This record gives sequence, structure tokens and C-alpha cells, in this order.
Amino acid sequence: MSTFPGPIPEIPKISVDRFNWQNLKSDIFFLTHFHSDHMVGLRDYPFQNKLRTNSTAFLYCSELTALFLTQNHLKGFDDKIKVLPINSQQVISINEQHGCVTVTALPAGHCPGSVMFLFEYKGLNYLYTGDYRMTKENLMKMKPLKDSDGNFKPIETLYLDTTFFNPVYSYLPNRDESMRALIAQCRSWIEKGDDYIIDLRTPAIVGIEYVLIALSEEFAQPFHVCEKAYEKYYRIPRLSSAVTKSTNTKFHACLGGFNQQGKTLFIKHHAEFKKHKIFSVKLCTMHASNFSKKKNLLSYPPEEGGLHRLVYSSHSSYSELLEMIETLRPRKIEPCVVPKNFTPEQVVDALRPFNDNKVQRSDSDENSLLQMSSYEEDAPGCDSDAEEVVLKPKEEAKGQPLFTFSKYVAQDSSDEEDGLAVESEEDELPPFSWNYQSGTSKALSFPKHEEERLPAKRQKLNGS
Repeated sequence: MSTFPGPIPEIPKISVDRFNWQNLKSDIFFLTHFHSDHMVGLRDYPFQNKLRTNSTAFLYCSELTALFLTQNHLKGFDDKIKVLPINSQQVISINEQHGCVTVTALPAGHCPGSVMFLFEYKGLNYLYTGDYRMTKENLMKMKPLKDSDGNFKPIETLYLDTTFFNPVYSYLPNRDESMRALIAQCRSWIEKGDDYIIDLRTPAIVGIEYVLIALSEEFAQPFHVCEKAYEKYYRIPRLSSAVTKSTNTKFHACLGGFNQQGKTLFIKHHAEFKKHKIFSVKLCTMHASNFSKKKNLLSYPPEEGGLHRLVYSSHSSYSELLEMIETLRPRKIEPCVVPKNFTPEQVVDALRPFNDNKVQRSDSDENSLLQMSSYEEDAPGCDSDAEEVVLKPKEEAKGQPLFTFSKYVAQDSSDEEDGLAVESEEDELPPFSWNYQSGTSKALSFPKHEEERLPAKRQKLNGS
């Protein structure tokens, strides 16, 4: 879960992934993806009033993140949302005093629509990853990160997703492996009989689109989803045929991220399946510490009808984080998440060897990356049995309370509500670089001809 406060100290008047308190002093806003821990303050009156009354205030994001913002959090603000094309440099004017900043949106591999931001300002480069999952091979394909000679541009500050910056998460299976394991398990279960069904607990309402598409196409059956999810899914080509509001299917993804109970909870919500055999499985990662290739991706509950867990990560593993650091060699690293079982001080200390003693934490700095201005509620979908986030008042600053963490447990950021995104062009690295092909040899990418089927709202966002 993001703990980033919003402002980029090196670049005046801009804020990223937070829209309250000191960020209201900014004029230019950026959103990496549609997860609630990155959208704190977005729905609130102060921010929306800022957009409404300030002619120079705009929010920049990817195309389908923009689409979902205009359908949810920022209805009526279409003209204040600017779409950043993937892998394309955009020059944005800050003001007469501070000049311009060049921004490039890069695919982040976290969920559809998620992007990283490469900022270039006064001759220096700053990379803000947001939530991401990347390998070194992915980075090598990103031309905007390289200069004309093909060398990586020097990164002054790397604002890093440190969700799994802990050696116990050195290895996490890629999503191809997770999908193969999930499909194999689903097949072995439903082939046992007509009364055998799948109860898939997903870590987000949106963000697992390709899981639904792959399973639906593999078994030629749609997923039953809740009304809220269906309202988002049906607007997207190909995904619309992978979901249904009808319960007349063997595949169900209607209970969100509930982690307690298996069959018992499913029957509680669907009494008509009381006599059926239920296989309940949750996609998650936090339980996979010290995981290895020799271990089974699927963990089994001690009781019959309990909840299984499948290792599925949309954040980079510890080794993948080290790969990014070693590949880009930033001058300074700023952590944007406090990993599970870490204190803020411990994550700073863990990064120090890679940072040449340049990771700093100042309790008196209102922009300290390991402070939070405000966090009003737990994100929807978080595990109900997770350790509680405890916040305590730190100090008063300009009439606004600041908070620091006395204890913080990071959840998968995909545990929040999120939005969808389109794939990039073929010559770009797509948000998801899956090589997985189902047994029916159907790819997981959206064909170009389906671009025409996207809602009219999308054309409106592009100004056409």
C-alpha cells in the first residue's frame, strides 16, 4: 500500500498519486493507476474544487485510467483529465517561473492502465514507478529510458515501489506460471462432475482482467461477477464476454478478496449451491515468504472446503527490485511503500547500501516519503485478518495533522478498486507482457480491430 505523500520535491507544483493536504498547493497532478491507495483525496471537495476553479490545474494519466475516472471518481471533469500516450515524451508547462517538465508514461506491468512516470526537469531525470512488476528484460526494451547512444539515462532519484523489498520475497513466480497452475487445478476440479464449481477470490474488482479472460476462454464459460464489477467489465472489448451477472456457470468471482472461510462463505451468499462441491481459491502473495521454485504455487487449507491460496503477484519480487536498481543505478532511491514487518526506519536502512547513504528520512519534513498526511479508511478488499494499521498523530503543520507509522503492514496494492487499460501498440512493451497461450491457442492481447468497439467516452477523452 502506497505511503507516498504526493509532491516530487525536485519538481515544483506537481504531485503524484495523492490529492490532499499539501498537494493542493500543486497545479499539475499525475495518477499511475486506478487503485484507491494511490487516489487518496481524489473524490474530496478540496481537490475537485481545485480542478474546477483553477484553469491551470490538470490531472495526467493513461487512457483507460482516464476513462474510468470520468465514469467514477471524476464525473464531469473530462476537460481536466489529460491522457499521456505510452512511451511518448510530453512537454508540460508548469508556469512562467518554473518553466516546463518533460514527462513520459511507461508501462508498469502492475495492472491494466498502470504506468510509471519518467520526469525530466532542468537536465535531471526522475523515475516514479508507482506499483509495478518488471524484469530486467522489460527494462531493456524501454527506449525512453535510454539516450541516443542506447545507454540508460542517469536517474537522479528513483521513487521505488518497495512492497516486496525484503529478502524473504526474493523469488515470486511470474504470472504465466501462476496462470498455468490455476488452469490445471480448475480443469482437474470441474471435470469431476457437473456439480463441481470454482469460487475465485480476486485481490481486486479490476486488475485481474487477464485471469478472467484466460480462464473463460480456456473453459468456454463466463465468470459470474458482482454488479459493481460487471458495470466496469462489460465496457471493455473481449472482457465483456468473459463475465456475466448470471449464476448459471461453473466459474464465480463474485466475493472479492474475502480470505475467511471457503465453501461456507460461498454458500452463505449463494444458497442455491448448497449441495455443490466448491473449490475456493484466492490469488494473493503476502503468504509466500521464502517461496522457491520447488514449492507448490497452490497451498491447501487444513479443513475440507477451506480456502486455497495461489501465489500471484503484481508487484516486483525482491530480486526484481534489485535488478532495476542495478540496471538503472540511480543516484538516490526513495521508498514509496513500507514492506510487511518493516518499520519506516528499517526500509531506509535496507536501501542505504544501494543509495550511497542518500536515503533520508526527516520527521520534520512534511514531504517525508515515510509519512502520511491522511488516510481516512482501510482500502476496500483488504484482508480482514491482516494486522491493523496503527496511525498516531505526529505534529501539527500549518493547521493540518501529520501522521507517521508506528506499525504498518503492506497489503497487495491490487487489493483496492481499480480501473482498466488498453494494450500498447505492438512495437511497445504492453502493460502486461504475458507469453501465456491457453490450450485453445487464444492470445490474451486485444486485437487492434477491437479498438473500434471501445466506448464513445474514450474518443471524447482524446478530444475527437
